[in-house]
Amino acid sequence: MDNEQRVMTQEEIDAYTAQVEGEFEAEAERLKIEKQELKNSEQYANYAGNDRVVSSFQLKKHYDKIGFRPERYYCGLKSIDTMLGGWEESELCTITGVTGNGKTLFCKTLTYYFPLKNIDCLWFTYEEIPRLFLARFKSLPIFFLPKKHISHQLDWIEKRIVESKVKYMTKVVYIDHLHFLVPLKAYINQSILIGSIMRELKKIAIRQRVIIFIIAHTKMIRQDEKPDLANIRDSSFISQESDKVIYIRRCGTLNDEGVSFSNNTNVFILKNRLTGKLGTVKMHYDEETGLLKEGEA
Repeated sequence: MDNEQRVMTQEEIDAYTAQVEGEFEAEAERLKIEKQELKNSEQYANYAGNDRVVSSFQLKKHYDKIGFRPERYYCGLKSIDTMLGGWEESELCTITGVTGNGKTLFCKTLTYYFPLKNIDCLWFTYEEIPRLFLARFKSLPIFFLPKKHISHQLDWIEKRIVESKVKYMTKVVYIDHLHFLVPLKAYINQSILIGSIMRELKKIAIRQRVIIFIIAHTKMIRQDEKPDLANIRDSSFISQESDKVIYIRRCGTLNDEGVSFSNNTNVFILKNRLTGKLGTVKMHYDEETGLLKEGEA
């Protein structure tokens, strides 16, 4: 009986059958994966879309062939142009400072000088109605703005940018100011929301190949304290997403009654991704033009 083959029980047969079937299914799945990987390999090897991966040499050769070179613009204020190295298309520039220290005035000054270089500007004047904004220019330069600001949404802003580009070849855009773009009843973290808005503004600048100036508030600091990027209010993402950060501060002297202001203004370059050059430019308010001029009064 020892040499006779033992008859398997039904239970053992079922277990063996399940094992064989399991191994067959595993092998079939492995072969399926291998086949898909091979198919993917062929697909990626032959991929020729505009977003395909190429070498740095290939991409540079492509740009050299089509002659692509980002436009760089200069406002004509020698000290500003020298310090900043100009502005490059697709840049997002934050103008910040304490309320009443000249943020809008600095942008209005650039708006006066840019058109003298055939660089047209578009304004979104959320801080004050267009009628008053225009009236505050002593000598009104040529620039463009919506007849009525009907929305704070970024998609509406981008549509108006496109319209202005088509009609007037606009290259520079000003938005006064950032917090008008932030929903008052936002239910997410305010800092993250502001960061998201800044990221979208940067994307708009890139898509439309314009320079966007966004005015943002800063925390109160002492008159004798040197400003830095940490002084910008509400979100560190503002400075992180910006290509340039410019801090405007009116000069003043501390006294027993507080601060006695003069017509001089310090323009602090706190971030400059284009050239890396930082520093301070001296300007002053010119009573005759109602704009900032280079140098101290």
